Parts: sequence; structure tokens; C-alpha cells
Amino acid sequence: MKLFFSVIFLFCLQAKANESLKLEFNLTNAHLEQYQGHAQLNKLIYHNQDEQINYTNLDVILEQNGDELSLNSQDQSLVIKNKFIAELSKFEVENFKGQTNKKEMSSSLDYAFLNHKNDDYELHSMSTYCQGQQTLIESCLQNGRLSVSSLKFDETRIRDFLIKSGNKDLYFAANVSGIGKIKGYGSSVYLKDQLTLRVKIDKVKLSFLNITSRFFDEIKDLESDSVRVEKPYLYIKLSKETLAL
Repeated sequence: MKLFFSVIFLFCLQAKANESLKLEFNLTNAHLEQYQGHAQLNKLIYHNQDEQINYTNLDVILEQNGDELSLNSQDQSLVIKNKFIAELSKFEVENFKGQTNKKEMSSSLDYAFLNHKNDDYELHSMSTYCQGQQTLIESCLQNGRLSVSSLKFDETRIRDFLIKSGNKDLYFAANVSGIGKIKGYGSSVYLKDQLTLRVKIDKVKLSFLNITSRFFDEIKDLESDSVRVEKPYLYIKLSKETLAL
């Protein structure tokens, strides 16, 4: 479950909204296994006040070295560094598209497969959307939406996963195999000075049953150096690297 939340937040928390920023990409496919891989990038547009990049139809060579992932194409190269990368042994991605500017961010993903610490995760049809005038994370809390058609990990399958935020209110729903449809209500605040996302869960329901206490017992497994669970709150510590382009 920890990996699921990591993947969900990765793209949404990646950047800050910026008056001059424009980012648009279309990744047709990507595959990495045994430290090497390949990706086909149909479009990459990146504009800010200091730099402009416009690429189409790029063949990209992927190389994994510890917590670094190198992307090389012709005379261009980019290195992404993150502890999460070191824990990946395989991933596949199909049709990942996204764009962001000073007012909004949207993305869609047809399919992804990850092997992380020897556990398999499979995701189908994810989309995200945020709109606002503040930093991107604050805009997502003000007016954001995330949906996933299907997610499978271990022996669990989640269908029709949805998170919606509006004026910092939070709603989520999911159909969990072996359990049924759950719905949750709460609120979320970005504590900017602490680089922390604070999520308050007021109520979680399974049909007409209140399962809030059981929900918090389950998400205790999420706890790590960056995640803390203190009912009714979930604290997610964000690194400066995560928040900056």
C-alpha cells in the first residue's frame, strides 16, 4: 500500500506552478529490467524563463545505477535521482501523457507495471487533474481529482479508485476485493513551512458501517521516515527535491 500512495503523489507533487512554466509530454512506452531499458517519447515541450526545449519522436536509452536513472538520447541526457529508483527491479509504462502550466495540471496513464522490493504492482487507466493559481500541490488541494480504473498488488485488487478535493475538503472511494466499496471524507492542508501534507480523515464507511478505526489500523503499515499516522491525521513529509523541478 505504501508504494501505491508514493506513485499517486509522485507526478502531482513534482512541480511548482510558475508564471512562465509550460510542460507537455507524451511517453508512448517505457521498459526497464536488469538496470537497462528503452523508452519512446513522442513529445517533450518544456518552457520557462531561462530555457526552452522542444523534442518530438525521441528514442531514449534508460540506465539504472543505484538511486539514479539516466535518460540518454542523441546528444541529450538527464539524470533523475530518488531513493525509490534504487528499490525498483522492473517497470513498464504505456501511454503516459501530461501537461502543466501556471493554472492547471493534467495527466493520464493507460498502463503501468512495477516490481518494487520483489512485490508486483499493476495499474490500469489513471488520470489526474488540478487547477489553481498557487503552487501545484496547493492547487491540487483546492481543486483536484485523481482516478484509477484498476490497481493490483499482492492478492488485492482495487477498482474505481477516486480522490476528489475542493476547498481543502477531501473525498475518496474505492471498491476493494474481498471487502467491498469504501468511502471516506476528510480534509487536507499543506503545511508549507514544514514541507508536510496533513490529511485529516473524519469518517470512512463500508456501506452503512463506520470503519474509521479499522481504516487507521490498516494504514499503520504506511508509516516510514516520510509518513506518520496519528488518528485522525496522516502526515506526509515531502522532500525539497520532490517539490522542485
